[in-house]
Amino acid sequence: MTFSVLLTATVKNIRQQNNSDNWLTVSGKIISSEAEKNNYLFSHIFPSRYSAHVEYEYKINDQTYTSDCISLLHFEPGGHQDVLDYLKDYPKDQQVVVYVNPDN
Repeated sequence: MTFSVLLTATVKNIRQQNNSDNWLTVSGKIISSEAEKNNYLFSHIFPSRYSAHVEYEYKINDQTYTSDCISLLHFEPGGHQDVLDYLKDYPKDQQVVVYVNPDN
């Protein structure tokens, strides 16, 4: 069984776009929050780009799930400091509210 999930930090914008008001909410915990360097073909010419990778776990009916989807909106890779600033909202071990789409 696969679930689409969202973390609290992005739900305000998502609800306006995706009718997630009726999604199930459960508690979750961030288990990984890291900046990842993207390797591009011309990375020796252009500045390095980074992306945020956040993984969390949650339980439904005593079954543990993990996901790395924190938003239905796409976060573009950026400079290392930009990504680190973004990740401040998602520290490891932080408790979060997870929104689960029961139709997925």
